[in-house]
Amino acid sequence: MSLMNENTAKNLYEYADYFKKSLQLTVVSILLAFVTGFAFLASYIFGIILIIVLVGISIAIIVLGILMILRLANAKNSSPHPELIKAFTFFLISLILSAIVSIIDISLNFYVSLGLSVFNSIVGISALVCDLLGWIAFDKYIKVYASEVGGSPGFQMVADGIRTYLITNYIMLGTTALTLIAFMAPTLLLVLALAILIVSIIMLVAQFKIANGLLIVFGGGTIPKHTTEPIVPLAPSTSPSTTEVRFCSNCGTKLMLGAKFCTSCGSTVE
Repeated sequence: MSLMNENTAKNLYEYADYFKKSLQLTVVSILLAFVTGFAFLASYIFGIILIIVLVGISIAIIVLGILMILRLANAKNSSPHPELIKAFTFFLISLILSAIVSIIDISLNFYVSLGLSVFNSIVGISALVCDLLGWIAFDKYIKVYASEVGGSPGFQMVADGIRTYLITNYIMLGTTALTLIAFMAPTLLLVLALAILIVSIIMLVAQFKIANGLLIVFGGGTIPKHTTEPIVPLAPSTSPSTTEVRFCSNCGTKLMLGAKFCTSCGSTVE
């Protein structure tokens, strides 16, 4: 049974499209979050407006995440490959945990709590772990698919992007875990925050590469078709047929195949 069909390719293409849109919104939210801190210094009202915008963007990212999960669900139903099922499961758990993190992040803008911050970090780490496991499974699925349909520049983009993303994800896990034991060391927290920002940027670049690669691989929801050489019909033979009927030149009697004498008159066959 084929690993891929048109319905699977279409759903995975749409998944990649939603993925790219969510990344674009994530970039906007990071920039706005950076500006929000300074906005409160200038105007409390302006700061509140930016927070409302951030809430809207967070909701939009969650909605896109849900659409991505629905597309993956359709893809795995069309092509129930074990690695694709694993990827769907881990991405679903990661989405739920990420939604919780977003909600807590928003609430921390209004009410700062050390306990809530620690809990948020733990949930964030869990989301990262699930996302990591999801991409490992998805990477295996894409490699199997690549071996089935042949080469494409998109496959290399996806492979490179996932490799970079996995490495930075490990770094992000370690850095986030360190923040849990560094709350009483402001200088260390500042260094860790800077490290998380840098790693987040690298992760976003890697994810954009993955999304663009997937869009190329699934090319609008179609499967690359294997091409075969056209079958050229053989030219008709010009050699005389071995079943040609022959007659005696003397009496006109039909001759036997391969006969050297006429059985009727005894004449020699030329």
